[in-house]
Amino acid sequence: MVVIIVLAYLLLSQSCSADENPVVKLNETFSNAGLYGASTSNSNAVLSDQSDGNENTNAEIILNDGWNPLLYNQSTDTFENREVYVAGFGVTTPNGNVMSENLRFAHQRVISNAQCLQHFSSQLLIEPDFMNGTSNGSVWIDVIRDSLEKGLPPIVLDINNITITAAKVFHYPSDIASPLDIETAYGEHNDTFIIDIKRGIDKNDKNITLQIQLDFTSKLTDTLQGFYRSSYKDGKNQETKWLASTQFSPIDARRAFPCFDRPDKKAQFQISIIREEDKSMTLSNMPSSNIGYAKRGYIQEDFEITPKMSTYLVAFIVSDLVIANVTNLPLSSNLPRINIWTRKEVADMAGYTFGATVKILPFLEDYFGMKYQLPKIDMVAVPDFGFRAMENWGLINFREASILVPENESIRSSAEHTEHVTSVLAHEGFATYMSYLAIDHIEPSWRIIDFFSIKELQAAMKIDGDSSSHPISFPVSKPSDIRRIFDPISYSKGASIIRMMNEFLGEKAFKTGLQSYLKKFQYDNAVQDDLWEIMTEYGHKYNTLLNDFDVKKIMDTWTLQSGYPVVTVTRNGTNVIISQQKYMLPSVDYEDSTRWFIPITYETKAQRTQDGSAAYWLSNSKNITIANAVDPTHWMYVNVRRTGYYRVNYDYDSWVILSRSFDEFPLVTRAQLVDDALNLARAEILSYDIPLTFLLKLYGNHNDVLSWAATESNLQYLTYMINREPAYEHFRALMRYILKPIYEKMGFDEVAGESHVELMHRCRIINFACYFGYDRCTNKAQILFRDWMRDKSLNLYLNMTISPTSGIRKQDGARAFMAVATNNIGYEIAFDFLVSNIKEISLKSVESSIKLATEQVKNNIFWRSRSYYKLQGYLESLTKQLHINLY
Repeated sequence: MVVIIVLAYLLLSQSCSADENPVVKLNETFSNAGLYGASTSNSNAVLSDQSDGNENTNAEIILNDGWNPLLYNQSTDTFENREVYVAGFGVTTPNGNVMSENLRFAHQRVISNAQCLQHFSSQLLIEPDFMNGTSNGSVWIDVIRDSLEKGLPPIVLDINNITITAAKVFHYPSDIASPLDIETAYGEHNDTFIIDIKRGIDKNDKNITLQIQLDFTSKLTDTLQGFYRSSYKDGKNQETKWLASTQFSPIDARRAFPCFDRPDKKAQFQISIIREEDKSMTLSNMPSSNIGYAKRGYIQEDFEITPKMSTYLVAFIVSDLVIANVTNLPLSSNLPRINIWTRKEVADMAGYTFGATVKILPFLEDYFGMKYQLPKIDMVAVPDFGFRAMENWGLINFREASILVPENESIRSSAEHTEHVTSVLAHEGFATYMSYLAIDHIEPSWRIIDFFSIKELQAAMKIDGDSSSHPISFPVSKPSDIRRIFDPISYSKGASIIRMMNEFLGEKAFKTGLQSYLKKFQYDNAVQDDLWEIMTEYGHKYNTLLNDFDVKKIMDTWTLQSGYPVVTVTRNGTNVIISQQKYMLPSVDYEDSTRWFIPITYETKAQRTQDGSAAYWLSNSKNITIANAVDPTHWMYVNVRRTGYYRVNYDYDSWVILSRSFDEFPLVTRAQLVDDALNLARAEILSYDIPLTFLLKLYGNHNDVLSWAATESNLQYLTYMINREPAYEHFRALMRYILKPIYEKMGFDEVAGESHVELMHRCRIINFACYFGYDRCTNKAQILFRDWMRDKSLNLYLNMTISPTSGIRKQDGARAFMAVATNNIGYEIAFDFLVSNIKEISLKSVESSIKLATEQVKNNIFWRSRSYYKLQGYLESLTKQLHINLY
């Protein structure tokens, strides 16, 4: 799925991107205070906290002319207007001089130039040095001052471990020969480079255009971030081959070259790369425009100027990779040039991906109502790559495993890779959702839309049910916050609520509204309210949205709040009362008043519509009653096709009626009932007898692909919680009882001509049957398992995860560790390994990981004290009632 989602994002991002305007706090030396600039007529003020009449020397700072301070209180996370008076302190510049007042202000990382300066072009020349792990380069950055702004604050550029060796600023183009008088300094922690223009320009001139010229040295990192180097062994003679590639998203362009590393600071880029003559391939976003000798043994390759885009989409690579598949399409095809680049020994594995790309791109162009704008698409299989893919314009980077499919592998392998090629690399929710539509278009037999609620909605709800979750849209106050965006909340929840919006607006209103939005904000910045406004317009135009409703009012409850609702359906004769509450795991007893605008769709035995449009709206302030909705003896279920991002609970009698009618429902609805019941029981909203009853409905039902897929993570959770308790043997016995007839029907071996869905279902059933100890399954696996255990490969496998010569790629080390840690036998080995090698293991996002782990421990303790013994009783009763042998 990676390729599809990348292409979807390329088309989306060429049209618009979020104008995040993140607020950036001051450096950490301010214990309780920080400063933010706001334009005002006041001048020459210096900060001090006057709230208690005492000067706060930690907060002293000189302000530039035309800027008024807001005091940030970190303990209360609020901003306060405070009176200020003049004071100051010295900060040393790189050359040892004390900064001027203007530079002191900029030193504290206030983005004062965010509103004043427009970044309109950058020219970059860079030369990687593989052996020394550095890059030398020069950058020319052209900026223009907004004519409506007064004054010219210091220019603040983003850097990360970059040394500036020379800096000049010119008044461009009127006085390009004479550099202006400037003062420069590094910011705190070497994360910014500040330039203050002292003389040579009228700062109140309405038409100030500047060219910043910098020479620099940056790190050619080994961390898969920024401009980084990696190596691989040539397949023929095992010669070490070096390559240098980029990963700039979300905030790592600043590791490679000085820049305005913000998504709203779009510009055109012209890239030039100096490489050793023996390197055969250099690529960037645009086609090559010129190749010539830079110096003896080195070649300089220049590339065409890019369209206006954000810095994190800039990309380049220097390597010995080769073209795996190339097309010379006739001009009438209207497709760009498409190349896939790989290591020479795997050059025959790109055919499937190439064929899929050629089909997908026209579909996306038609859906979005716009053409792909660049003249080429280079798709590169990078041996070491931290993400599964990155949607750089014109130069898409992939992990090898996400793009290469061996020619002799089955449809299962092709399907798995195409799913990677479309969904894993999703850049936020829109592209994730579009990847499903694109896959369904080119491979309808995979029934990918049916699996959306399992792969995306369930994945999002798993994270979103914890109190440590965050909204889709949240304030970005520091660089570490930006990295938090890239999680299942942004991707999977984002895709789920966009799918929900598509359903309640209708396909025509949604599609035409999206096309209008993309055209209006092409190559520009936009915020989510711009999208909501246009979707409201088209919802009203096509009469799919009530006149007194607007999309913003609805969608803000989904994007600005964490968590998700449980919709409760309670019968009262033929009437139905519908209410909502927030889904919360039972770590503590407390109420949460969060509410949503929820589109309610439903079906009854007498009324089957399969229509996802909202029949009713459950507002965030009151319940609704549907009169004469259903016969008291008939079934009714809510959330048709599970297009709404919510779970549904019913009164006990309704659950019983639904369980008795289970075989009448569509497969998607069956999966929804099983998944909702298991998760509602986990949250103590429902007793475990209901989900166990639904599990028994799967007995012998080998065709219910979706229900078994929906139970996978739920069964893993129950196993984790009780696998050392007496109830576990009853649970294993019950699962063997349910799985036995299905396994016997399907068998262990693949059958010629099976579809992708059938193959994946067989794998899942085999996994379940062996895991829960069904002997006819385990007997097939035991010999291989014992051989594996005898040679102590678990410990060998773990040691390979941190050894640079192991053959396990850097990005796959965590997956290898998890494969051992999630095994019942391996988790103690994994824990001992973690303790023994803690110094060699790099822990990312430690703070958020510890918070999440603590939350999960609390949840598990609470569940153990409140739910375990009830579950044990139900399991013991069932195994006795069904005469199931425990062993």
